[in-house]
Amino acid sequence: MDLITVGLVLTAAVFHTAWNAIAKGTGLSLATLWCALALSSLLGMPYFLATAEAVSTRGMVLLGVSACIHSAYFYTLARAFAAGPLSLVYPLARGGSIGIAALGAVIWLGELPSVLGSLGIAVVILGVLAVAQGNNGTVTASAGRSGPDDSDSGAASSRASLPFRKGPVLFWSLLSAVLIAGYSLVDKVALNHFSPLRFMIAMVGGTCLVMSPYMLARQRSAISAVVRRYAWRILAIAVAYYLAYGLVLVAFERALAGYVVASREVSVVLSLALGWFTLGERPGPLRWLGALLIVGGIALFSLSGR
Repeated sequence: MDLITVGLVLTAAVFHTAWNAIAKGTGLSLATLWCALALSSLLGMPYFLATAEAVSTRGMVLLGVSACIHSAYFYTLARAFAAGPLSLVYPLARGGSIGIAALGAVIWLGELPSVLGSLGIAVVILGVLAVAQGNNGTVTASAGRSGPDDSDSGAASSRASLPFRKGPVLFWSLLSAVLIAGYSLVDKVALNHFSPLRFMIAMVGGTCLVMSPYMLARQRSAISAVVRRYAWRILAIAVAYYLAYGLVLVAFERALAGYVVASREVSVVLSLALGWFTLGERPGPLRWLGALLIVGGIALFSLSGR
């Protein structure tokens, strides 16, 4: 990838890590994310209506598929946040998607990375495995209890230290990884039928609509609590989400999907730092080593060119 594309993806990583940390910190992740999606839809609607353009049937189908995959992703992400800390969930979910997306890009899109690019992806995956093997045992309650099963009580949890089990964290995080890889590949193809910004707005709105029946039936009290307590956080997530995903969509037009998906995983390093400073998490040396491997892998395939 060229340096401009690398810059776009790394900037997107900053915004992406930020909205994840903000959502995690509320203790009401799923309701917070849905409210942010709804607000994002409203913010993007004027531009979407002002730039109306014809879309093919194939483009509409891809949009619908992307919205469904994103909806499942937000649910599994919230469940993962309920099960464990950001510094474990985020590396597993984001990093785990690299190998899946790279393989899918070869099979579905016919994108063959170079030898150096393939080596870089392999190093990133090795780093993710190191992060996954890092310390576990306890996490502050506010950092580790924020999913859909317990959020409907409408109460954010305290910051007491609580144990967590790796099994549920691994399951929900890796399921999120599969969904991340899936929507990344679908979105790459969908951009042949949409401009990046219009697709992003339509995808966000579609995801919100797909999630709405469940949210309004099962999460009303959590939604009310989030709106009362975290209005500014909802706005911050909405803006950061647009910036993060919008920059990635532009990058998709400039480089191979496998490289873009892998490059933005520098956010794994940021998630460890944010988990430490804002959520009271204490990732151990092995997770930090894994984070450095991820950065090294990114450097390899960034130097490999397109």
